[in-house]
Amino acid sequence: MKGNGTQTEDTSEDVEEVVTSSVDVRLTEKDDNDEVNIEDEKEPKSDEEEAAAVIIDFKSLCSEDQALSKALLLCIPYAANIGGTATLTGTGPNLVAQSVIDDLYGNAAGVTFASWLAYCLPGMIILEILAWLWLQFLFIGFRGCGKECCECLRCNCNSGEDQKSANDVLRKQYDDLGPIRWAEGAVFGHFLLLVLMWIFREPSFIPGFGGWSAIFPEPEYVTDATAAIFVCFLLYVFPADVPNFLCCRKNNDESPVGPRKALLDWKITQKKLAWNIILLLGGGFALADGCEKSGLSAWMGEKFATLDGIPPWALLLIITVVIAMFTEFTSNVSTASIFAPILAELAEALCENPLYFVIPSILACSLAFMLPVATPPNAIAFSYGQLTIPDMAKAGAMMNVIGIIVINLMMNTYGILIFDSRNFPAWAADESSTCLTESTFFPSTAHMYMTAPSNGTCVC
Repeated sequence: MKGNGTQTEDTSEDVEEVVTSSVDVRLTEKDDNDEVNIEDEKEPKSDEEEAAAVIIDFKSLCSEDQALSKALLLCIPYAANIGGTATLTGTGPNLVAQSVIDDLYGNAAGVTFASWLAYCLPGMIILEILAWLWLQFLFIGFRGCGKECCECLRCNCNSGEDQKSANDVLRKQYDDLGPIRWAEGAVFGHFLLLVLMWIFREPSFIPGFGGWSAIFPEPEYVTDATAAIFVCFLLYVFPADVPNFLCCRKNNDESPVGPRKALLDWKITQKKLAWNIILLLGGGFALADGCEKSGLSAWMGEKFATLDGIPPWALLLIITVVIAMFTEFTSNVSTASIFAPILAELAEALCENPLYFVIPSILACSLAFMLPVATPPNAIAFSYGQLTIPDMAKAGAMMNVIGIIVINLMMNTYGILIFDSRNFPAWAADESSTCLTESTFFPSTAHMYMTAPSNGTCVC
């Protein structure tokens, strides 16, 4: 035993000498090469730390890169403001418009998720394309196919190595997402269900099909809010994990049989729900209802009735210009809440279809491109410090002009087919209305008075 102990001690001393000499050799090699990779010994940084470490000095960029940065920053709020006009749930003013129209005229006005999407989606696409062309022209310019184009193709920014690096970064971020989980697929399925219920509640584009609201004894009480509340209820019931009973149970699942956690619970709702947005929209609805109940909208509509000598298309142009400028300094929801009931009363006083004035004016509320205070997306883009107010005003002024032209063309072209905006509708007439038997203007022939006899047939 004693001899074995001495041998063990000798062996330990030999091992220590080998390890020490090995470390010395490695340190010597590192000193000789002067290439010590310290990053490998550090712990990997989190995504937040990596994002915070990326700091770009905007002033150190060349003029072309500065212009490109400004264009990229502005395209984000422009896309947010324009894209929200396509659906009823896209922006607050759209919801205010639906609320005012439903309160005044009910479902007979035909403003549904499907009809709004059919009307606003083409205009939204046109505006997005025009916004891209304008930003391209203003900040970057259009390169020709001559010498400048060839030089651009040979520049370092378009080299294959940089392109490969960018693709690698995007691929890594995509791979980090992993496969679609059960909860993610379930939420997407509920969202798809909600959209389909909105579209097919009263699909006027399908002749003879009254939609799923027709199964109820009182279809006029079924609105888009009915579908939203129904899907929200399902989120509180549908499991967030795969059920573990009967055929749904996995072979390797050893958890006890029991209820799964739902996709949504009240604690998450209280924590994540944007209550400030709900209060903002609720205040807008209350303001619109107050204008109607107090008689303010009717009084102003009567005062504006003296404008009956102006052609409706010209009056619509004036309205959209005023609202587009007004919304640059005020809240979009407040602007829509004030003007929507007033314009509805004005349309009735002029014997025009209320949708002819209300819908374009609501879309004009989203034409807030000039100032940072106009919309939250503008303020977020401005907060990065690369944009100045003259930059936003110069780019936004032309965007307002483009938006006003597109909005007016929408209502005076295919809007006539979707909403029948040429004629005064029966659903907008009350007991004291004489618009169904008196003269009315037609947008396409505004210089002529079209007399509508009592039988409803319009003749010159």
